[in-house]
Amino acid sequence: MLNKIVLIFSFVLLISIPAYAASPEQPYIAPLDPNLLKTIIDKANKGDPNFQCALGEMYHDGRGVIQDLNEALKWYKKSAENGCTEAQNNLGLMYENSEGVIQDFNQALKWYKKAAEQGDVNVQVKLGGMYLLGKGTSQDYNEAVRWVTKAAERGDSRAQNALGVIYSNGYGVPKDYSKAFMWYKKAADQGNEDAEGMLVTMYYEGRGTLKNLEESFNLCKKLAEKGNSETYAMLGIQYWRGDGVIEDYIEAYKWLLLAGVNGDDVAAIKQDLAEKMTPAQISESQRLAKEFLQKKKPKTANAQEGQNIQREDMEVIFNWLIKDAEKGNITTQKQLGDAYYYGMGIQRNFLEAIKWYSKAAQKGSSEAQKSLANMYYDGQGVVIDYVESYKWALIAGMNGENVSSIQRLLVLQMTPEQIDKAKKLAKEFVVNQ
Repeated sequence: MLNKIVLIFSFVLLISIPAYAASPEQPYIAPLDPNLLKTIIDKANKGDPNFQCALGEMYHDGRGVIQDLNEALKWYKKSAENGCTEAQNNLGLMYENSEGVIQDFNQALKWYKKAAEQGDVNVQVKLGGMYLLGKGTSQDYNEAVRWVTKAAERGDSRAQNALGVIYSNGYGVPKDYSKAFMWYKKAADQGNEDAEGMLVTMYYEGRGTLKNLEESFNLCKKLAEKGNSETYAMLGIQYWRGDGVIEDYIEAYKWLLLAGVNGDDVAAIKQDLAEKMTPAQISESQRLAKEFLQKKKPKTANAQEGQNIQREDMEVIFNWLIKDAEKGNITTQKQLGDAYYYGMGIQRNFLEAIKWYSKAAQKGSSEAQKSLANMYYDGQGVVIDYVESYKWALIAGMNGENVSSIQRLLVLQMTPEQIDKAKKLAKEFVVNQ
């Protein structure tokens, strides 16, 4: 039941490490502070690699300046050539993700390797992933294992989890469940949920360790109660069979219901279990499942889960959102926009969605600003307007949202005049805030 959460997903994580996080030595960048911007530029021009990297980040993210990927690339290169590992990593990401340059995995690998050789653990994990998947190089399990091991030995839980996957499957090393268990355990001890999920299976089957149904159940219950939906079906089966826990049909059916909401094919198992239960027990399971969903995501339940909560409960939530949003609460204005956009508790309505996103965006909600960028781009509730879309994308980017994807799409479809107009409107908005 749990195997699907680990193999390919774990490999993808190796090359999906968050980036552009300032190192402790880099200066704090206050948005739109002319004096600080001048200081940063002066120090960058004098060759300080940390300030060069900081300036690259500002241009990349649109913090304090209008976003300009060409300028970001220029300053990252200067900093990277001066030995800054953060800039080397960020430069690699720009080449990998085709940001301001033609996608070039070879160049990405080159800069990642420079940062990894200086001991950057994040990049060591990423570099291992590129060798594992053959990105920018031929597939090389030995190099993958070498770099991931370096990071794992320094305590990186993602690398430790990845080594568990590598040893479980024999990628570049002899298959060894004992070593896999050891690395999964190290990662799990640091709270890595992917590793904890694999330990559920290993304890349950006695693979790489002594069989321990109680430990498997405890880990599975911990993950499920935190909202890890991949564990719902397994936990339901454990309650049903009494594996590591006292047999409990009500809890079993509750977790199987939740697994079904998540899209797992558990219909046959539920039917077998239902035949052993009374209508009252089934009703109690349904109540507990609904209660769990409401507690797990009381305000932001996704559309699929929302459809499985009784309509009257969603109406209560929706009416509360309207009253609070009308009082000017930015958070609930954004949530009301979500409700109309996704059809949660109300019929889907893009016109209403854009109305409430606009109210929240005007008051500074970066998430609503990003939503507006997408809706103006797609023409949802409005006529397609690339200038408005780019304006809101720039503003959302200044406020910390990741909008690089939509910005790349827009730039390819806009004239220079439209881009300049959007930048002007974005500046005016920020100045008037």
